[in-house]
Amino acid sequence: MKRTNYSIILKMIRDYGPISRAEVANKTGLTAASITNISQELIEKGFVVEIGSGQSSGGRPPILLKIRSNAKYIIGLAIRPGLLDVMISDLDLNILVVEREKVNHIDYERVFQQLESMLNKALDEVQLKQSEYIGIGVAMHGIVDPTKGISLFAPYYHWRNREIKSKLQDKFNLPVFVENDVNCMAIGEKWFGALKGRQVNSSITINIENGVGAGIILKNTIYQGANFIAGELGHVVINPEGETCNCGKKGCLETYISFDGIIRYVKNNLIHQPASILQKKYSVSGELTIDLIIESVLAGDELCLAALKRVGKYLGISLSHLIVTINPMVIVLEGKLNQVKDILFPEIKKSINETLLKDLNVDCELLSSQLGEYSSAKGAITLVLKKFFNSKNLLTFINSGSVAV
Repeated sequence: MKRTNYSIILKMIRDYGPISRAEVANKTGLTAASITNISQELIEKGFVVEIGSGQSSGGRPPILLKIRSNAKYIIGLAIRPGLLDVMISDLDLNILVVEREKVNHIDYERVFQQLESMLNKALDEVQLKQSEYIGIGVAMHGIVDPTKGISLFAPYYHWRNREIKSKLQDKFNLPVFVENDVNCMAIGEKWFGALKGRQVNSSITINIENGVGAGIILKNTIYQGANFIAGELGHVVINPEGETCNCGKKGCLETYISFDGIIRYVKNNLIHQPASILQKKYSVSGELTIDLIIESVLAGDELCLAALKRVGKYLGISLSHLIVTINPMVIVLEGKLNQVKDILFPEIKKSINETLLKDLNVDCELLSSQLGEYSSAKGAITLVLKKFFNSKNLLTFINSGSVAV
């Protein structure tokens, strides 16, 4: 019973803090004595702090409790298409250090050598004891088996059945938790981003970069599917006669709306727009990038606007299928395309409305990510926090400093 109460009280303080002991009792139904005893133990063990007084309802002002953010630290890693991120933060996602490097190869061993080198550099920089870390979260591109910590298939790297968890666990001697990168983002949005503090139990988080993926939350839990392929939206075929995708199939959604797909569309049509705003920017930079296209959209370039509307059309069609299947309360868009959301969002909504039956009463809100840059690594950190605060062995962890893997 005490083990369960520990978890309930600490999670309540984490979710609602600063919060008084009386409010904790109100929300949990636990006795005042239990809350007083356990909160005092948590204070003595350094996980909770008293931060002053709340408003009085007539008697003595209540003392407020909150999680001590620097009680423990978490490592977040992101293995993304062409990029590696390493981040270390405290319990409130205050970032101590963050590193990003490009990956110019797809060899499994070489990628991990680079990742381990980056992590060692970050660890040396913060100079914390190993006992101060809860664990390592990994946001992994592609299809992941989180129960075994294996990359089942990473299209960009052409990896199949590659060990992630055991490789890092053996090297750094810390618990490791692995999840699909967009699933991590979805968890991150729930804890620290666009969905923080909102009563939303079902959502879809969409990430568009070099790939396209969806993180699906149902009843406040990540939905992974029977074979861990739920959310692989980028590899839904929308044109069987289309261009070849990284995965080997033809006409995947990814070939149309990923950054590479957008750049390819613009480049193929740029020859017909010699006087375009983009043409001038492209001539100066010598390289066509998504940032250049976004700048040109904001400057009113017709070709780039057409490319963005094309993204909205195809994404809206694909989302409409998810909406009638899952019926989420909210859809969150990650990434750089939020810079042009005022143009993109209406196109997505228009496409969804044109695709869905008119008689369907769909009330699904479309939101921008609030995680900012490094959302994959932030999501990986949140993955570890979620495991920690929801652990049935939380009391054991607090007493020993070791979380069950």
